[in-house]
Amino acid sequence: MFLEHNWDKALKFLYKKGNQAAYIYTKDPDKIFQKIKSKYYCVDAAGGIVYNPKGNILTIRRLGVWDLPKGKKEKKESWKECAIREVGEE
Repeated sequence: MFLEHNWDKALKFLYKKGNQAAYIYTKDPDKIFQKIKSKYYCVDAAGGIVYNPKGNILTIRRLGVWDLPKGKKEKKESWKECAIREVGEE
């Protein structure tokens, strides 16, 4: 549990392994959301869930974390084209 003026402590808490949630109490949630949002950037990416004949799901290990196959969208590519290309590359 964190108060508004400790929002950066809440973010650091979330980055520690095993912490999955932090509660920030504030009278202005939009202000806090904008502060947190300013620490990140958006990447246009697409991918998908791939099953093998046994029903297992393909996962990849990226930056030490298990993930689904996906990747960055190219400028003239549709979302569907991006997903198919990225899944095929994995």
